[in-house]
Amino acid sequence: MSRRRPAAPLLVVAIATSTACFADDAELAGTESAGGTATSGATGADPTSASDATTTSTGVTGDPTTSSSTSGEATTTDGETETETGEPPLFAPELYPTDRTHSPITPYVAASIAAIAEAAPRRDDVFSKIGASSTETLNFMGCFADNATIELAGRDHLWAAIETFRAEVDGTTSFDRQSLCATKGWSAVTAISGDPSPLQLEIDTAEPRFAVVMYGTNDIQLGSAFNFGGAMLTLVETMTTQGVVPLLTTIQPRDDDPEADAEVPLYNAIIRAIAQAEQIPLIDFHRELMFLSDHGLGGDGIHRSVYAPGGIPSTCVLDTSGLEYGANIRNLLSLEALDRARVVVGGVDELDAPQLQLLGAGLPDDPYGVAALPFGDRRDTAVDGVALIDSYPGCDADQDESGNEVYYRLDVAESETVRAIVIDRGDVDIDLHLVDASATGAGCIARADKSLTAELGPGTYYFILDTFVSGGNEAAGDYLFVIERAGL
Repeated sequence: MSRRRPAAPLLVVAIATSTACFADDAELAGTESAGGTATSGATGADPTSASDATTTSTGVTGDPTTSSSTSGEATTTDGETETETGEPPLFAPELYPTDRTHSPITPYVAASIAAIAEAAPRRDDVFSKIGASSTETLNFMGCFADNATIELAGRDHLWAAIETFRAEVDGTTSFDRQSLCATKGWSAVTAISGDPSPLQLEIDTAEPRFAVVMYGTNDIQLGSAFNFGGAMLTLVETMTTQGVVPLLTTIQPRDDDPEADAEVPLYNAIIRAIAQAEQIPLIDFHRELMFLSDHGLGGDGIHRSVYAPGGIPSTCVLDTSGLEYGANIRNLLSLEALDRARVVVGGVDELDAPQLQLLGAGLPDDPYGVAALPFGDRRDTAVDGVALIDSYPGCDADQDESGNEVYYRLDVAESETVRAIVIDRGDVDIDLHLVDASATGAGCIARADKSLTAELGPGTYYFILDTFVSGGNEAAGDYLFVIERAGL
């Protein structure tokens, strides 16, 4: 069962707002500072396209967290931002777009982060590193423990985060301490295995308020995206229920193995879906690497490249030269994300204005709208949905699906191939159905227990996530639903 998020209206809407862009400090494509300002991309073309979202934002010079009017917005007399219709943005979950590196921290996301922090007392000046070899190495953030190796290249606001997380823990700092849950070769499954698990030992030892998390690279080798998704859900729940705010990180390309690299988009879609479902920070490391030569990877095609002038590793040099290397990019992104989360836990209500929110209620006459791909959502059929469809004769299926189902609508403008998966755990059994515009069992096009891939022509489609019933027992419960474009 997922952590209870801040209360929100059942019906939420998509809202287009402006995003601030500044011409300086423009090495990264779409990263945001702790104050909510964004830098513009200078290292390469944006790998996403305008078709990836149903609403777009317009770059303007200014801070989106202020009350000054910008394109597409109006301002009330008390400074509250309104939409073009004159209505203030709804307090609702935010969708995490692919065209920015740091996920938005809107009022709803900020409330979610604050709710996690209120779950248990932790040290607000400590974070843990959770991951495998790319997280275990001292090239990951270790250099922030020493002023002599740091070059922020004008990002002086990040010094506050550096000083905060230099607090003593285990005789060192969060930056150079050896985590009990960061080891070469580990997977998300490893992190949660045992009693106590390595993750629990790390939480108990370090008492962190935050955790920078990256798993998936090794999990691909294990061959099950479903096991990975289930383990990541458990990992995140373990942290959030104990007052630890996870900062999830997408994984780098697998240039060492084309078959493994073909799975990277799915694993990253799962990571994004979990972050969005829990309304916790997402760092899209993969997005930034796509702008770099050799994807910011070293000679092995799997680990990050390291800036080392004169043979001396300098992964906290964050100028134009340093940010051509994957290790330096991740250090900057992680520090920025920690700074953003830190100021929210410290009392900042928001860093970003609402931009794209989920539309619908999951019902046949008001389905959740799939506004962009990849898409992810997490629900619980024990409390969500409605029991209207008992079977899917359109797919020649006679399984008893008389439990609650949740409806998602996908409108396709141009033909494309999509892959959809559902991840459930334990005794929960939620089946996946692709149906036509009728949104009925007779309109079923394809069904699967866990995953299906389909070529879709222009038109309206529904994905229906339905609860399997066996011997009169409903296998209802928590699931994670993910859709992505196949073959990307």
